[in-house]
Parts: sequence; C-alpha cells; structure tokens
Amino acid sequence: MKQLLSLLFVICAVNTFAQKTVADYHSDYFDRDYEISVSTEKNDPSTISDVYIEVAGESKNKTVTLHYKNPLLFLSSLKEVRNKYSEWAKIAEDNHITEMTKEIPVNMPKVTVCWYGIKWYFAFDKRLNFDFIILDSGKKIIVMTAKVTASSNEYIDQKFYWVFQSVTELDEFIDKLNYPKFIEKLNVNSNNADLFQ
Repeated sequence: MKQLLSLLFVICAVNTFAQKTVADYHSDYFDRDYEISVSTEKNDPSTISDVYIEVAGESKNKTVTLHYKNPLLFLSSLKEVRNKYSEWAKIAEDNHITEMTKEIPVNMPKVTVCWYGIKWYFAFDKRLNFDFIILDSGKKIIVMTAKVTASSNEYIDQKFYWVFQSVTELDEFIDKLNYPKFIEKLNVNSNNADLFQ
C-alpha cells in the first residue's frame, strides 16, 4: 500500500510542471520568512494545479512543506478560517476571555506533508485544521500543528507548526495567494529563459 501511494505521488507529479517559488511570507511568531511555491497543469500552464506552503518544522532550521492539490478550495477554506478567527478574536476581546483553545470549525482540504531527512518523506492525505488559542501573553493566535508519520516508514515522523498571530498577518498571507499574479510571474520567467537559445 505504501509503495502504491508513492507511485501515485510520482504519477501526479509527472502530470504537472515542477514547482516554482512564486512568493514568500513572513511568520511573525517565528520571525522568519517562508516560501510559497506552485506548479501548473502540464497541458495548461495557465492553470495552477498545486500550492506548496513552507512552514516551521520541529527544529529551528527545519522546514516542512504543506502540499495542497486544489488551490481554489485551499484559498476558499483559508478565507473561512480567517473570518472565524476574526469573529472569535473579537468575542474574546469583548468578553475579556484570557484562556481558550478550540478547533476552528472549518475543514481544510486534505494535505500532503513533505519533509527532507536523509531523503524526502511524505505523509499523504492528512485532514489538518487550525486551532484558535489565547496565549498567556494575551495574544490570540491560530495554529495548525501535527506530528505526522511518513507513508513509507512508520518509524519516521515529523512535527510542524503553521502559526498566524493576528488577523492582519493572515490577511497578508491570503493576499499573497494571488494565482493570476503567480501565472504572470511564471510566464515572465519562462519568456526570459526563451531569450537564451
């Protein structure tokens, strides 16, 4: 079964162009920049097929990539998370609530979690959602975190953290997910490369 999943991942990868970094975003929580990459349909380079979000791994220099297969559903779900985050942050503020941990009731699309150890590892089809947390400092954050196990080896696992510490920060991230601009950037890079024959 694990080999079948790995084979399916390779087949899917063949049907899309290689991923390209198109933007980055800043995590205020970790005070670090992370990359956003996309790949396009092989038969239609104007259609983004996959979005890859780099997030924090369990050690300081480790990163993990979240691979979403449906970019429009991903963006739509993230906007729903943003709305609930904004609503709950206001409720907490208005009611002087200082302790809270609760899952945001928005189903994010399934994700493949990817990380590099001595080779690339993948944890396929994970349904992972954000939690709303009020920290001791009073900050109201949302975090997606999980410890996932590699599909190819039950003894290899990885923990990751995707954190937004304000609605404004999440808004800035959503604004970065401008798929038409990504396509434009990919086309410009491709056209520039074509100049050198």
